[in-house]
Amino acid sequence: MAEQAQLSVFDLSDPAAPSLGGQTSAPGYINSLIPLPGDGLLGVGSSYDPFNGSQQVELQLFDVGDPAAPSLDHSYVFGPNVYTDATYDIRAISFHPSRNILSLPIQDGFTGAGSLEVLSFSAEGGFTHLGSVTAPTPDYSLEECLLLLGYGSDPAFLEQVQNDPALQESLLSQCNVYYGLYVRRGLFRDNAVYAVATQGVSVHALDALEGPPLASVELPPPGYYSPPPVAVPLPVPIPDEGPQSPSEETPEPAPEGE
Repeated sequence: MAEQAQLSVFDLSDPAAPSLGGQTSAPGYINSLIPLPGDGLLGVGSSYDPFNGSQQVELQLFDVGDPAAPSLDHSYVFGPNVYTDATYDIRAISFHPSRNILSLPIQDGFTGAGSLEVLSFSAEGGFTHLGSVTAPTPDYSLEECLLLLGYGSDPAFLEQVQNDPALQESLLSQCNVYYGLYVRRGLFRDNAVYAVATQGVSVHALDALEGPPLASVELPPPGYYSPPPVAVPLPVPIPDEGPQSPSEETPEPAPEGE
């Protein structure tokens, strides 16, 4: 049975007596709500099917112009089996400063591939998908993967891995998961969007999102393992000598003339 989320609108004109105005429902869950200019709300929702393990991400446009009768007017669904950082971190959604255009990262739960999805939106027409920016899949060699994963470059271990195809496949898979190029944020400037990924930043024209980037720069891969610990010298403890006995007390100087 599909889950239903409830959006409730409250009248806060009298702070001492807030009242419920109206309610509307949306499929799945409403994870985040962002106020839009005018009477709109942007919702980021998700739904999960426990029978096939599939998850969808849904963008929702609500009209709350009439507090007594809010409505879900438009929606756009990504899926199946995808997820987005925007369900728990609202900073993952970016808006164009002067146009009704937004972006958010989407990740494929099956392949791990990620993309930056760009859409326009309006109260009348809803959502229109403008295109996707996909980060290229890195092609790491076995030696590069061993270094990235922290195994070093020991020739004996490298020979062992080369003679074990199953271990090779496992290590390369780990490398692609932990050091893949995942798009995390979008940033709009004029007629372009900057796609910020884990290992690079690229610039794309809004009217040619599927084409090659206008410019790009690579970033070093992140480190997921810690370097060997470095010994830190400890301070020398100062012994507690306790109170001095009378025999150890410093004698007072004798009076002059004695």
